[in-house]
Amino acid sequence: SIWNGNVDNTWENAGNWSCNIVPDRYTDVVIPSGNATINSNAECRSIRVNVNAAQVTVGTGHNLLVAH
Repeated sequence: SIWNGNVDNTWENAGNWSCNIVPDRYTDVVIPSGNATINSNAECRSIRVNVNAAQVTVGTGHNLLVAH
């Protein structure tokens, strides 16, 4: 699933993802640009973030579990 951030910057909003589904533990995530903010516990199978153009922020008290 590719992050597009079309709606806002929240990870939990399906409209921000190319497949219109919020990632789960079976999803390989790519964040090519923009800022994704995680406001709940989240998980994915793998994650690739373009360090030159993207950022992922995990909100206080929440976790991002990456399986691989």
